[in-house]
Amino acid sequence: MARQPRRESRTKIYHLVNRGIDRKAIFGEKRERSRMLNIIREFYKKYQVNFYAYCIMPNHFHLLVQGELETLALFMAVISARYALYYNYKHQRTGYVFQNRYRSQCIEDESYFWNCLRYIHLNPIKAGLVRELVGYPYGSMKEFCTMNDEEDQILCADSYKKIKEHFGNSREFLAFHEQKCLELFIDEKRG
Repeated sequence: MARQPRRESRTKIYHLVNRGIDRKAIFGEKRERSRMLNIIREFYKKYQVNFYAYCIMPNHFHLLVQGELETLALFMAVISARYALYYNYKHQRTGYVFQNRYRSQCIEDESYFWNCLRYIHLNPIKAGLVRELVGYPYGSMKEFCTMNDEEDQILCADSYKKIKEHFGNSREFLAFHEQKCLELFIDEKRG
């Protein structure tokens, strides 16, 4: 059966997820998560991908990004292939590293955008990796709160602008993350 073509978002904003083969912890070590972030840093400008949120978990990663669908496909192919080369070399193995092609979800309205951003940021807490929202070094929440220097930063300037316009201050932005979300996202099981 042929693959279905990806839906194109009218906002050009997508929630992208890619998972390790057999749900294995392909980012199980801190240096593996750091390597994936470095690969993203190396290529996101070249492919003109605007980042609004990201999180590298032990067995998968989430990206909330804006870009042209074809360009995002190239970007995802490059970062996934680069990471697979690194992972296979490091673990002296061959073969697939990612379970399938990445999944994408169109973000068409503002409410869904904010709920998706919150969902991505809460992943490490939900998985029990950290207790504090800003304590996870492989996600964008820490970047939002610490405002890293521009060279190290992955988030686009528009992400900070959106937060300031929508929430006013960081205290309100943090409080938003404590609210319950009823949305379902592409890596969650349906009831």
